[in-house]
Amino acid sequence: MNPKSVVDQLTRLLDAEDPELRRAAILVVADIGLDSRAVLDALGRNLQNPDESLQALSLQSLARIGAAGVATVVVPLAAGNGPLRDAAMQVLERVGPSVVPELKKMFASADFNAKRGIVTTLARIGGRDALRFLLAAFPGQPFELQKHIRVHAVEIIDRLPGAEHAAVIQAISRLMRSSEVASGKGQPTPQVAVAAAVLWGQVRGEKEVMRARTLLRQLAEATPSPEVRHHAMVSFDRLADDETLTSAERGFVERMLCEEDWYNAAQWALSTYRRLSVP
Repeated sequence: MNPKSVVDQLTRLLDAEDPELRRAAILVVADIGLDSRAVLDALGRNLQNPDESLQALSLQSLARIGAAGVATVVVPLAAGNGPLRDAAMQVLERVGPSVVPELKKMFASADFNAKRGIVTTLARIGGRDALRFLLAAFPGQPFELQKHIRVHAVEIIDRLPGAEHAAVIQAISRLMRSSEVASGKGQPTPQVAVAAAVLWGQVRGEKEVMRARTLLRQLAEATPSPEVRHHAMVSFDRLADDETLTSAERGFVERMLCEEDWYNAAQWALSTYRRLSVP
């Protein structure tokens, strides 16, 4: 049989009135990886069918064969609930960075659960553009969503190549500055400062690590918030290296050893100090 004829027949079956024929055709195109424009359009039409089982099957098929051409139909499903949302996120992850603009556009009007789904999807796609967007969106979100963004921002940073980590530090610093302006007090909100402390602790590269340690040290010494100090000290300890610590940084560690606040400051300074070569 002519291959084009097979594609034409499968495409017609994807629009068949009998839902069982549709399901069978969807399974076949997924199994053989058929990704013609006509097939993708037909699968996109099935995503708009009120039958959720057809929607779910179409999403599973698109996740296997790719779905760049139907991303605008898939993106709204990622804002829903339950299995359809999970399947839609798998499709969008497979499509990759080209759907990031659609997800960013949808974020502002999405409800809490949909925003969580968008954040998760952006993290799975990854990239500096997704990270910049999440950091810019962070300040105005509810506390639980801020924690969700922070966790997934760590995932993005961890997968970014080392050459992009200087830009990561700058993006986090912009978040801090914008929060300082928004608070009207010349200080970032505690939630933003905690996020910055955690994220600075993820950077890689010799120069980047030294810059991050400087920022963490300044934050730990300037903040009145025990929680912010705690995370700044944890991240500083994570990045501390006996061979690259400057005399100013060693002095900082020694000062923190004398802090009365054992839980948030002194114990982390002690963890760093134990790794130093000292007389």
